Amino acid sequence: MKRIYSYYVCFLFVWLWFSAPAQNKLNAYEYWFNNNYSERQLVSIVPTVEHQFNELLDVSALLDGVNLFHIRYRDEQGLFGSTLNRLFFKKPITLSDEGKLINYEYWFNNDYESKQVVSLTPSDGHLLSSDIEASSLPDGVNVFNFRTKDENGIFSATFSKIFLHNAGSLASENQLVAYETWFNNDFESRQIISISPSDQQQLTASLQASMLPDGVNLLNIRYKDENNRYSSTLSKLFVKRESAPVNNKIAAYRYWFDDYFAQAVETVLTDAVAALSLSDDLDLTSLPAGKHALHLQVQDITGQWSVVTTDSITKIAIPEADFTVSSNLCANAAIQFVNDSRDADTWFWDFGDGTSSVEFEPEHLYTEAGEFTISLTATDSESGKEHTKMLPVKVNQDYTHEESAEICDSELPYIFGSLSITAGGTYTETFASESGCDSTVILSLEVHPTYNFDPAETDYKGVDDDFEEDALNTVPDGWNIRYNGTGTADQKVVNEPVKNGNQSFQVSGSGWAANLSKPVANIPDKVTLEGWMRAENVLTGGRSGLAIGNPSIGSWGAFLVRVEFYEGNLIAYNYSGNSGGYGTQYILQAALADTWYHIRMECDQEAGTYQVYINNQLSTGSAGGQTYSEFPWLAGVTPTSVELYGNSMIYFDDVKLYASGTPPVTICASEAPYLFGEQQLFESGTYTETFQTIHGCDSLVTLQLTVNPAYQELKEVNICEGESYDFNGETYSESGEYLHTLTSVHGCDSLINLKLTVNPIDHQTINASICEGSTYEYNGESYTENGQYEHTFSTVHGCDSLVTLMLTVNPKYEETESVTICSSELPYAFGMQSLEAAGQYIETFVSANGCDSVVTLTLNVNPEFSQSEEATICEGESYEFGGQTYTETGDYEHTFSAVNGCDSLVTLSLTVKESDLSTLPLIDAVADLSLQEDAAPVTIQLSGIADGLECENHALNLALVDVDQSLIDSYNLDYVSGEATGSLTLNLIPDAYGESDLSLVLTNETTGQQTNRPFTLTVSPVNDPPAAVAKITDVEKTTKDTLMTMISSETGVLFDDADPDDQLQIAVTLSDGNALPSWLAYRNDSLLAIADPPAIGCFDLLAKATDLAGAEVSVAFSVCISFPTDVNAIESEATIQVYPNPTSGKVYLKTSNINGYEVHVSVFDVTGRTILQTRKKLTEDLEIDLSGQADGTYFLRIDADGLRKTFKLIVNH
Repeated sequence: MKRIYSYYVCFLFVWLWFSAPAQNKLNAYEYWFNNNYSERQLVSIVPTVEHQFNELLDVSALLDGVNLFHIRYRDEQGLFGSTLNRLFFKKPITLSDEGKLINYEYWFNNDYESKQVVSLTPSDGHLLSSDIEASSLPDGVNVFNFRTKDENGIFSATFSKIFLHNAGSLASENQLVAYETWFNNDFESRQIISISPSDQQQLTASLQASMLPDGVNLLNIRYKDENNRYSSTLSKLFVKRESAPVNNKIAAYRYWFDDYFAQAVETVLTDAVAALSLSDDLDLTSLPAGKHALHLQVQDITGQWSVVTTDSITKIAIPEADFTVSSNLCANAAIQFVNDSRDADTWFWDFGDGTSSVEFEPEHLYTEAGEFTISLTATDSESGKEHTKMLPVKVNQDYTHEESAEICDSELPYIFGSLSITAGGTYTETFASESGCDSTVILSLEVHPTYNFDPAETDYKGVDDDFEEDALNTVPDGWNIRYNGTGTADQKVVNEPVKNGNQSFQVSGSGWAANLSKPVANIPDKVTLEGWMRAENVLTGGRSGLAIGNPSIGSWGAFLVRVEFYEGNLIAYNYSGNSGGYGTQYILQAALADTWYHIRMECDQEAGTYQVYINNQLSTGSAGGQTYSEFPWLAGVTPTSVELYGNSMIYFDDVKLYASGTPPVTICASEAPYLFGEQQLFESGTYTETFQTIHGCDSLVTLQLTVNPAYQELKEVNICEGESYDFNGETYSESGEYLHTLTSVHGCDSLINLKLTVNPIDHQTINASICEGSTYEYNGESYTENGQYEHTFSTVHGCDSLVTLMLTVNPKYEETESVTICSSELPYAFGMQSLEAAGQYIETFVSANGCDSVVTLTLNVNPEFSQSEEATICEGESYEFGGQTYTETGDYEHTFSAVNGCDSLVTLSLTVKESDLSTLPLIDAVADLSLQEDAAPVTIQLSGIADGLECENHALNLALVDVDQSLIDSYNLDYVSGEATGSLTLNLIPDAYGESDLSLVLTNETTGQQTNRPFTLTVSPVNDPPAAVAKITDVEKTTKDTLMTMISSETGVLFDDADPDDQLQIAVTLSDGNALPSWLAYRNDSLLAIADPPAIGCFDLLAKATDLAGAEVSVAFSVCISFPTDVNAIESEATIQVYPNPTSGKVYLKTSNINGYEVHVSVFDVTGRTILQTRKKLTEDLEIDLSGQADGTYFLRIDADGLRKTFKLIVNH
């Protein structure tokens, strides 16, 4: 391989060590977007001295457009490095990711309107290497801006570079003569090195960095030309380690192209070198032709990698043809080629079978098997170079095979390769052969039906004609000729040809059809029409068949279901009754002339369909390329007849119309068991059995079996003595059992056993007694007196019985008594009652003869008294009770006698209190207190104060503790020992707010026991209005002066607010509240003139501060404008430049046209305080050192011979 690029690198190890200290490594990094540090992501990494960041980041949540990416690394000591920031552009998600660059635009400084747009050939990248016209630019520092646009119309981020332009004074052969270097910002210690004049210079010098601090440092370098003009400064960060090898060298290097760091080539040198030349060591084999970015890093003998150096290279085209193809190649199958060629833009394919292609990745089909040689020639059209690759291949044969199968429909679906087949037919499937080629198998599948014979809904039979009972040469009984075809005489019963028995029915038609109709009433929803039929001419004999119809519909009568011979086939369809009213015609199968076919149509009116069985095989019909096993019943028409018809000679035999399903079976119980397949049935019910058809397919038959019983009945009869009983022609007069056999309505024998009982006539006496005043009811009569009474009754058997009643009447009694008791004797038992109180009660008792006796009781109850008393005494005292003296705690009882003679019990509960030094003093709880900031003193009333002792009085002390001195200025606790109440007055600190937990502590000074009553004081803040803390000096300016007066919004400078979190909004208006005049504006804490004043005079202004609550304060001042009294003529010609701005410390003042004048320089902070003043006669650029000032905004004012200019400076260290 020819190397086409030479690259020279010299490595300066003094300032390119980027690793951390020897034992400290990177172990994590964190990144975030758009200054949103709170959403940062921290990612741990394997500890390493360096890390190449190459990750896909999710930016779906970011807004479309320009965004900012931030990243920094953390070491093992937990310290973070400086943050790297990069702008990037997020495209809308609807845009194509394949958008290529189509143009770029550039402009100078901020003059975007003068941009130049340059079109590009669509590409993934573009290296800008062009001469750009800049002669019209002003001398000095300028900015070059550049951005690209892709096919989606999206611009990249703008790339900007500063450069110095100085036209006219530069020598045409200007060369570099020196360079200077310095570290960090120490420009005063810079080193100037002269070099031989040259157009460019390769820096290969070692720089002294031993005096630098360890850690991150900054190297700065710039070049000077023969015109004493300096280039822009190139700055590079580097890390200085604590110790470094004296003679450090390059030990290894690695390089990669474009953004493919993962494909970097790394080489370890046998011997370390100080400088490295890569003139012939770059492998460009896999690199496509064109411009590329080359990235290089070198590693020193300590294992540290340098920063990445990047340059561009151009690779010329060296075509290399390469392609791949599938290992399994098959005839008649498309083959896709994968083109892996490089550095080519045209391709030529030769497939070895006489065909070719110039597509990049063609698709090819070999029509025959065999061995072929494929060649691909890749060509670079610009250079004319080409390369060819040849590949021999073998193309395998494909195959086609036919097979057949027969199954039962219960075995569906039938799996055939990837097909799941649900019906018979011809199917094609593709299978892979041993060589991996597709083989086509054609399957002819025949599906035999399985039958389900359900029990019929009824035993309905509408038609059952075998034509055996009809006279020859006559129309069968019940059949009506609607159309007579070849003549009425030709529609008749014949004895040849015959299918079953001795006779059949001939129907004869020609050009005019013959049609015979048999009316049938109440045809059920599920009905079957079947019969045999045979036609002499099935090809051209027209339509001939049988149907269920309704002759009254339309002109010709409707045919709801119909199977017929037609054009050499048996077909199924329906007909609406009018000309052209044919439904869809379904071809069932081919038909033969003079051949008997058994046709059965099983119809379901409710479902609107019917099925056709030919010779007991379920038929399918085809129509419109589809296959059907069910055919439509003509909807909306009531079936009323069976129709036989023919346009030629046709014969019918055994025509039947009956309810669909298996006919029910009825037997007598004596005939059981009934054999049904393998089952023996004894009882009525529905049974299912599976039978096998001639094709070996299961058919399911359902039987509805009724078993009528043979009855055996016992008949019991009672007669009276002297009577007789007639049964089944026999007369019986004596008790006994007699057997008789009878026939039931179902024709089954029933056995009846007569049990006859002859009952005698009875005589009976009844003895009864009642109590006086009662009534005895007997046989509808009422009796109240003693006596004998006779009655005649009929028994349950209807025989007479004589009954004599002997009745006795017993007497009853009534008594009264009175009883007195004490309440302790309750309850009082009185008969079945338990009495709980005094009163009059009645109870009934039973006498010896069983009659009730009534007793009336008057009960008197005298009360007994029971009560309890409680008493408390102190230790050493006594208590008198019931004549006794008690000095100890306890319960004592005494019984007293009442006037009614009943005892009364009194119980005394006596408590003797002892002195308890552990008793806590008492004080009511104090409620939490809520106040507003600066509230007036508040008094809290205290109550429930006591020592808690019943027998002694101790001195108490009340104190307030946990006083929050940040809220409470003072307090007054008013309490006198022995009192039950007191008060606490709190005085708040002004402008203070917050929450404090306080406690009142009550102490028994004798026992030392304490009670704590905590409460919370909450002081809510109240807005404090802002206040003016300084005045604004009136402003006096001339029309030529720069008007800029600081009005700071910073708290404490001009305005202040006692509320620490409050924010002030500053506004400047005229004193009457109107807006400032158009030439005057308040911006960024400054009142400034944005245009020339229209006139002289004074303006009264107000600076107003408003807090968040709307409170405000104003400061008045005035601005007076007058004509200048002394303006130097050089003002219009003077040029003053201040740089850099912002600055990290020093500022340089560059002037023209006023050199030699004395200038007065003043620097003010935002409060107007002068922080620096100097006077100097200008002969060169003036340096102003602000490095000792804090970060912030300052104002630089220059006065020179009547000229005054003011500049705003930003100090940012």
